[in-house]
Amino acid sequence: MFFNMPVLISCSKPVLSKGLLLLLLQAIFMIPTKPPPTFKDADRWSEEFLDFVSKCLVKNPEDRATATQLLQVCLLRKNLAVVI
Repeated sequence: MFFNMPVLISCSKPVLSKGLLLLLLQAIFMIPTKPPPTFKDADRWSEEFLDFVSKCLVKNPEDRATATQLLQVCLLRKNLAVVI
């Protein structure tokens, strides 16, 4: 699992400190084992936005929406039309 993490090697000192490395390892462990994060004040956000974020945070890749599906979300289509 750790072989995918890019590590930069420096001759003078390591790029990742021990503390940062421990935080990264903790995150790698917590992401698949803990529930997805939630908003503190969910009522401050629109239902469309909360729905979009929940679709992005599905942990199982087979159940998660694809990028194409996410681009069809009404929230994105409305806002992308303004940008384009």
